[in-house]
Amino acid sequence: MRKKILFHSNYCGIKTGFGGFIRELLTYLYKTDKYDLTLFAAGIAWNHEDYKRWPWKVIGALPNDPKELEVLNRDPNLARSAAYGSHLIDKAIQEVRPDVYVGVEDPWGVEFCKGRAWWNKINCVVHTTVDSRPLLPAAIELAKNTEHFYCWADFATKDFHKIGLNHVETLRGTVNTDVYRRLPTEEKKRLRAVQNIPEGAFCVGMLSRNQLRKSFPVLIEGYRDFRKNNPQIKDARLLLFTHFSEGWNIPDRIKEYGVNPEEVLACYKCRATGEYFLQPFTGQDLDNPKTGHQKSLITVNIQDGLTDEQVNEWYNILDVYAHPFTSGGQERSIQEAKLTELVTLVTNYSCGEDSCVPEAGSLPLEYAEYRENGTEFIKAATYPSSIAKQLKKFLEMTPQRQREMGKMARKWVLNNFSIELIGKKFEEILDAMPETNYDFVFKEQEKNPNAPIDESSDDTVWVKSLYKTILNMDVQDNDDGLKYWLSQLANKAPRKSVEDYFRKVANDENNKNKKEFELEELLGEEEPKDRILINIPESVGDCMYITSLLKDARELYSDKKIYIATKPQYREIFEPLVGELIDYVIDWNPVFDDSMALEGYGKSKGYFRIVLQPHFPTQRMINYLHHGEGKSKINLEYRDSRE
Repeated sequence: MRKKILFHSNYCGIKTGFGGFIRELLTYLYKTDKYDLTLFAAGIAWNHEDYKRWPWKVIGALPNDPKELEVLNRDPNLARSAAYGSHLIDKAIQEVRPDVYVGVEDPWGVEFCKGRAWWNKINCVVHTTVDSRPLLPAAIELAKNTEHFYCWADFATKDFHKIGLNHVETLRGTVNTDVYRRLPTEEKKRLRAVQNIPEGAFCVGMLSRNQLRKSFPVLIEGYRDFRKNNPQIKDARLLLFTHFSEGWNIPDRIKEYGVNPEEVLACYKCRATGEYFLQPFTGQDLDNPKTGHQKSLITVNIQDGLTDEQVNEWYNILDVYAHPFTSGGQERSIQEAKLTELVTLVTNYSCGEDSCVPEAGSLPLEYAEYRENGTEFIKAATYPSSIAKQLKKFLEMTPQRQREMGKMARKWVLNNFSIELIGKKFEEILDAMPETNYDFVFKEQEKNPNAPIDESSDDTVWVKSLYKTILNMDVQDNDDGLKYWLSQLANKAPRKSVEDYFRKVANDENNKNKKEFELEELLGEEEPKDRILINIPESVGDCMYITSLLKDARELYSDKKIYIATKPQYREIFEPLVGELIDYVIDWNPVFDDSMALEGYGKSKGYFRIVLQPHFPTQRMINYLHHGEGKSKINLEYRDSRE
C-alpha cells in the first residue's frame, strides 16, 4: 500500500522560504510515485480554487466560514495559532488518516500538535528552523516529545546535543539547484542594459522579506561607508529585492544615511504583464511605462513575486551578495546567490555560521551580540563597518580569485542543499516508518469549556487562567493575546463576556471534529422518532425551574424517551428523576443548540423527533422582562407552545 503522508507547512504557492521548500520537496516526492501526499497549508482557507493546480492534495489551516474566522480573530493569540493550524489540525488528521505527519515550520508553528490525541500514535516528524540562542523552551519540549526531530542548521543541532537531546539531527532545507545558476557574461551584460544599469557599475544586492530581523538599515549604512571610503568607485548600485511597504522604512533610512536614492534600486513587478523593473523606489501602484497599464507596478512581495527564472536573472545582475541579519533558520537566498556563483557576505551567527565555513565561499560579517526584549534571545547586530570592509576585500581580489570562490560556493550548496540529496533523505525517513494502525477516533477533549476559573483580582493572573484552564494554553507576559484581553479589561469590558468568549472557543474546538457516531454513543437503542431532547445547559436556577415542568413533559410525550442535556456540574439536579419523569441525562454539547440538525432537516439524518430549547429565552436571548408586567403561566405556556 502507498503510505499516506500529511505535510504541515506554508502553502506551496506562496513566495516564502517554507513555501518554496515544501513545493520543491513535494514535487520530488510526487515524482517517486510512492506516496499519497497532502499538504496542510498554514494561513489560508480550508478550500480554495487555487489548490487544483497541484498534483497533490492541499487543505488549508483556516476555516472557510467568515463567522468562525471572526470569533478566532477576536483574540490575536488564537488568531495566530489558528493561522499556523491549531484550529483545524485535528480535522485534517481525521480526514487524511496519515501514516506519517511531517511538520515543516518554526517550532511555534507545530508545537501545539504534541499534546493532541493522535501525537505519537502515528509516525510524527518535525523538521524545524531554530534561529537563535538560547534554544526556545517550546522547541526543547517539542524535541523531547518527538522521536524524529530535525533542524535546518548545524548550530541548532549542536546546541540540542549539549543538553542531552542527541536524537536531534540536521536535515537542511533545499534550494532549486537547476534554476539558480551563473548566466553567460553576455547575458549578464544584456540584463543590465535592459534595466538601465551601467555595465561597469559595482552592484551589491540583498533578497529577503522586509522583516525586522533582516538588517536592511545596516546594509544601507554599510554601503554608504563603502562608497565614502572608496571614492575610486565611480559607479555603484545597491539592489534590494524586497517589499518596501512592510517592515523597515527603507526610503527614510536611505535619506538618513545620506545615500544617493538614485543608486538604490527596488525590484518592481507588473501585476498585469509579469515583467520586472529595477528602479529607485517612488511608491507603490505605479503605472507601467512600457505598456501603459495603470497602477500595476508594486515592489515584490510573497503574493506578487517573480518566477524562479526571473529571480535568477536578478542575482546575475549583481557582482556580490550581502545578507546581514539578526538571526535565521536557513536564509535560502544566501544559498541561491551561491548557486549563481556569487561571493556572499554573511553575518556569522545562527545559520550564518553554517554558511561561513571555509568551503562555503563567504566573507563573514562581524557583529555585536544583544538581547532581544521579551524573548531574551541572543541576536546579532551586524557592524556596518564590517560590510564596508568585506566589500572592499572583495574588490581587492583578483577576478580569478572571485571566480574560484564563486565556484566553491556553488559546489558547497550542491553538496548540502540539493533537492536530490534532501529529497532522498526524506525518502529514507518515510520508507523506514511503519504504516499506522491508529483508529483516528479522538475521544479525548483537548479543551475544558466548563472548567472553574481562578477569580483573582489581578487581571493578568485571571486571563492567564482562562488560557490555561479552559484552552490548555500557556501564555507569556509578552503574548499578544494576553495584551489584547488586558487592554479590553482596562477599557471596562466585563469579565463575564471575556470568560464566555473563552468557553465558546473551547466548545468550538472540542466539537469541530466530532463525528455522527460519537453522538449516537450517548443515546439509547430506540429510534430517533421515539426520542425528545430538552436542552438546558445551565444554570442552577434554570435547571431547577425546568424540573417543575417535567411532569407536564412526561404527560405530553408519554410515547417518547425524554433526554435532558445539561452541563456536568448540573447533572445531579436531574439524575434523581431518571426512570420517573425522564429517561436519560447526557452532557451538554454546543451541537444540541442546533434544533434543525438534531431533528433531521436538510442533509442531517436526525437524532430526536423533537428538540426543546427552554434556555434560549433566558440564556441566549432575553425576552422575559416585559417591563415587569408579564403574567405568564409557565405550565400553560409550555403546554400551549408544544401542542
